[in-house]
Amino acid sequence: YKLPMPKKIIIRSEFSNKKRLDPLKLKVEVNTQLEAMLADPALPFAYYPSDKAAGIHYFINGEYEVVGNIVKLTGYLYISDQENELDTFVVEGPNTDIKALVEQLLGRVKEALLKLK
Repeated sequence: YKLPMPKKIIIRSEFSNKKRLDPLKLKVEVNTQLEAMLADPALPFAYYPSDKAAGIHYFINGEYEVVGNIVKLTGYLYISDQENELDTFVVEGPNTDIKALVEQLLGRVKEALLKLK
């Protein structure tokens, strides 16, 4: 019998534009896709739908800017608090397809997470 590997916790993400608002509902889309992605039992991560967690945990916060029809999204991967930034991701795409933009971001986040020991 093999014991399951302990999973790293990823808590809820925060996204907003430069005015600290979220008219594109990116926060909802990121957290929805993150939860779905981390439901994969093969991944060594678990989604914890909270803004806080005890001990070591990870989270992705970010901001975005809309110029014309293009959304430029910058995401930051942190461990435990915002003093400990592990990585930065910049993706852009049309403001008509937020889902694809978030998929692009989380693809990059997943690659970075899998490199963590």
